[in-house]
Amino acid sequence: MLDFLMSASSDLATFNSNFGVKGLFDWIQEQAKWLLFGAFIIILLVTMIKRAWIAAVGLCVGFALVGVFVLNPDSLLGLSRWLSDMLSL
Repeated sequence: MLDFLMSASSDLATFNSNFGVKGLFDWIQEQAKWLLFGAFIIILLVTMIKRAWIAAVGLCVGFALVGVFVLNPDSLLGLSRWLSDMLSL
């Protein structure tokens, strides 16, 4: 009986750590990554079928810039610190 209670308490602790605010943020970030990737593929295929090469290149650059901040949101802090140092704020 004691083993069951110990197991249940450790499972509850794991559940709380996986589904807290951090877990929710990680889940949203993962879903945004796949949504961004899917939208990129679909829009890229449409622009290539239409032979809109400049739009396809612009799409790649734009999605790369947005993707950096979706996959690594901490890089936005580094960018803001660099910009504030450059502008002497």
